[in-house]
Amino acid sequence: MTRLHHAVRPLALLAALALGGCGEIDRPLVVGTKDFAEQQVTAQLLAQTLRAHDIPAEVDDTARDSLGAIGALWVGEIDLYVDYTGSILALGGHPPVHEDPTSFVAAQEALAPFELDIGPLLGFSNDYVVLARPGSRAAAAPARLSALADAGQALRMGMTNEFRARPVDGFEPLTRRYGLRAEPTLLVPSSAEGKDRLYAALLDGDIDLAVGFSTDTQLAEVGLVRLADERHFFTA
Repeated sequence: MTRLHHAVRPLALLAALALGGCGEIDRPLVVGTKDFAEQQVTAQLLAQTLRAHDIPAEVDDTARDSLGAIGALWVGEIDLYVDYTGSILALGGHPPVHEDPTSFVAAQEALAPFELDIGPLLGFSNDYVVLARPGSRAAAAPARLSALADAGQALRMGMTNEFRARPVDGFEPLTRRYGLRAEPTLLVPSSAEGKDRLYAALLDGDIDLAVGFSTDTQLAEVGLVRLADERHFFTA
C-alpha cells in the first residue's frame, strides 16, 4: 500500500482507503494522529473502519504537529493519518487556495514529489478563527479583524505553537494582511490542555485575542466572539 496522507476534513473516505491495495501488507497498518482531540478521535475511527474490513490496523497515539506527522509518514513510522489541504499547502510555503476542489489538486501536486498520496475530501471543516472575550474592546461592534488595525497599543495574542510557525497562514502573515500591531504573548500546544490554557488566558484578560479552531467547544460554552475575517485570510 502506498503511504496515504489525508486531506481537508476528516471522516468519510475510510472504506475506500482501506480497500485500496492493502492485500499484501503483512503487518497492521499504523494510523497516526496529531496533537488535538479531533485527530485522536478520527484516528481511532479510521483504525476501527480498517479492522471492520479485515485489514489489521493500530493507532500510534504519539501527539504530533503537522510537520511531525508528515515526517513520521515520510520515514515510515506511520502509514496514514488525517490532515487538511490548507495545512499541507501552508507547510510547503504554497499560497492559500480557498476552493475545496482546487485546494485538493494543489495539495496532491505539493505531495507528489515526496511520493505521498492523498485521499479525497471528507466533507469536514475545522478552520482557524480569531476570538475575543465577550465585552472586551476587541469584541465591540464591528467585530472584524480590520477594525483592530488602529488599536492604540499592541494586541496581546495567544495561539498554538504551530500557528505561530506557519509561514503562509500563520501569525506573521495574518498581522501583515490586516496591518495589526500584535505580539505572540502566549504560545501553547494544540492539545486539550493547551487549549484550556489559551481560553483561560483570554477569559482572564491576560491576552486580547486567541487564535483557535472553529470546532473548539469553548466557543459556544463561554460565548467567545468570533472576529470576521473579511479579507478571507484563512483557507476554506
